[in-house]
Amino acid sequence: MDLKPVITGVTLGATVGTVAYVISKSSPKQKRELRKNTGKALKAFGTVVDGFTSMIS
Repeated sequence: MDLKPVITGVTLGATVGTVAYVISKSSPKQKRELRKNTGKALKAFGTVVDGFTSMIS
């Protein structure tokens, strides 16, 4: 069994859940700021996941 897809899926699910929680608890101004920074955060997250999976494999 290949662990890379499993780890990626679990990490992605945890991130999506955290983002959904943060957005649901944010004020309208904070929501606008979150939308502006989402692209940067997704790129950084992708880098972290790639690094993490390369350490494991």
